[in-house]
Amino acid sequence: MTGTVPAKQSAAVVRGGAWDSTQAVPRTIEVLQKLGYSVTVLCWDMLGERPAVESKDNFKIIRYQRRVGKAGVKYFCLWPLWWIWLIRQFIIGKYDIVHVMNLDTVIPAILSRPICGHKIVYDIRDPWGLCLTGQPFPIPQIFSALDRIFTPFVDGLLLSQGDVRACALYFGRRACQRVPVVQVLNVPQRDLGKNYRVPEGNPVRINYSGHISINRAALFLVEAIRGCKGVEMDVVGYVRDKQLKETLQSLDNVNLYGRVPHADAIKLMDKADLISLLYNPCMKVALISSANKMFEAMMLGKPYICTEGTYPAQVARQFNLGWALPYGDVSALRSLLNKLVKNPELLVSAGRNGRAAYEKYFRWENQKANLIALY
Repeated sequence: MTGTVPAKQSAAVVRGGAWDSTQAVPRTIEVLQKLGYSVTVLCWDMLGERPAVESKDNFKIIRYQRRVGKAGVKYFCLWPLWWIWLIRQFIIGKYDIVHVMNLDTVIPAILSRPICGHKIVYDIRDPWGLCLTGQPFPIPQIFSALDRIFTPFVDGLLLSQGDVRACALYFGRRACQRVPVVQVLNVPQRDLGKNYRVPEGNPVRINYSGHISINRAALFLVEAIRGCKGVEMDVVGYVRDKQLKETLQSLDNVNLYGRVPHADAIKLMDKADLISLLYNPCMKVALISSANKMFEAMMLGKPYICTEGTYPAQVARQFNLGWALPYGDVSALRSLLNKLVKNPELLVSAGRNGRAAYEKYFRWENQKANLIALY
């Protein structure tokens, strides 16, 4: 499908969570509206705090309202009820295209297609089989098998991961041979870094934001900066682990902000000198994913530290915009931080390289063309 379409055609963008908690939904809406589709967002309000139906910026939002914690046992047990609700919405809406995000939404889209006749674009935000690495057998294997079973029956496959080849192997040869595949990286929709703050390194301020967890180097960072002169760390996000929270609060050079709106998170990132993208490689999804924060750091002219062997490490090495370290190597991280304290010009140089790479290769305009081509 290329070019524009009659305005009477409609599309549903479907996400099993808050629609505005990811940049992916607004970006998709922008492209679909540009192509002439009327857009409806179908999403799951897991907090039960938003209206069931809402109109916003020329598109409609319809919410499935059921309170539940994301990714817990109860959440997965509620999938059948979520599917029934979605199938009902597909039948009522009579959409020409459904753009579904993740496994929990693609299954009802496929099951209802014989009745509804819609085309399906499968947007892989989180390959569940890889995200659940470390869970008891056979949980990851079941989710991997479900992805491989259902993916060949969609009409287009959209990959946000940096390592497309590895992600394609996860979905299997059959799917990649039958289904058109495009890559759309998790780049910011708007360029907020035109007047970015140049890193100063006095002190070296680390930004650690998002999901705060021991699987995302929380303890690794704590041990590295403990007693490290000239280094401070801003922790931006919800800390679920009480012991970890107490540890962070006990350090004089850690500022704990908690969960903040995305606009405020970007402002805090712009105040930083170094962004942490240190993810545990035992979580296989970390090896191939293109984290939002990686591109936000580049947009803001901020270098980052990341785990060796991951996609961010490939980008850091290619453009000389950051540093890759063995995960868990406290002495290596502390040595790097001491080096940056003594040589802040390294932060400035890497930050400028990141901004230059963002402007040339990783702007939304570059990625948008791939999504338009798929439609």
